Amino acid sequence: MLFYLAYIHCGNILQVSFNYSSVQVIHQNFILSLVEMLGVLPLVFLSKRIYPLSIIKFKAVLFSIAIIFLPYLLNNVRTPFDLLLIQSFVMFFVLDTVPAIPILYKYFPVFRRFTATAFIYALSRAIMFVITSFICIFLVDYYGNYGLLFVIIPIIIGYIFGVLHFEKLEKESGSYPQEKKDFVPEIVENTN
Repeated sequence: MLFYLAYIHCGNILQVSFNYSSVQVIHQNFILSLVEMLGVLPLVFLSKRIYPLSIIKFKAVLFSIAIIFLPYLLNNVRTPFDLLLIQSFVMFFVLDTVPAIPILYKYFPVFRRFTATAFIYALSRAIMFVITSFICIFLVDYYGNYGLLFVIIPIIIGYIFGVLHFEKLEKESGSYPQEKKDFVPEIVENTN
């Protein structure tokens, strides 16, 4: 859904509000994809110091607060650069599982891990294809940019419940760090 919002919906805004050609929209989306790629690098370095589930929880809370203002910002965007900043924020704080993927996958049964995760991924893409292709278009037609919240808010709620569920599983298994020193990996020195 956030991919649709950042690339497709905002691309439409660029064409309608700023008379961008398809080539100009593709160029702005290319810049956005670079921002998205560079947004992963801080997460990699942060995950060395901060527990990955804490990182994605923080991203979810920050994004949940910011998403309330998104329709207003989209309605009042003045320049394509302003829109690029909004798109960059959405893709930088996108609700995904990076860097906590290994933590999440370890709770699936080993012999069904690939099948289960691939099925969930495929099912989610099929559902989101229908939502973004049909439902979002009608919601935006009737409610403007505020119609996006009808889809995004339930996704955020489901995402937060999922993160809290895996956090509970981590605590039950004893893998969740209890003290601050557990967040920082120890460096083992070679005494030879």
